[in-house]
Amino acid sequence: MKNALTVSPSHRASQETYKAIVLTVGDRLLALPVNFILKIINAPPELSDDLNAMGLIYLKDRVLTVLDLYAQLGVSAGGVGDRKISNSSCK
Repeated sequence: MKNALTVSPSHRASQETYKAIVLTVGDRLLALPVNFILKIINAPPELSDDLNAMGLIYLKDRVLTVLDLYAQLGVSAGGVGDRKISNSSCK
């Protein structure tokens, strides 16, 4: 084949591809593997007033642990509306 890209079998086997969701918290980039994310939602109104709150919320039929990554990482929050809650499950 003309102009075809070839990769040696040993090089191909040593590289793995991962899909991740990348988010910004302050000046930091965080990545979460896609297979650990069930859903990302906007923060519910009852949490928007006090996003420093940590604890549990009920969403549909699930109990979710709420973490404020801004507070945990000691970062200034900026716009509250940009914060998301993610429901992740470890396998």
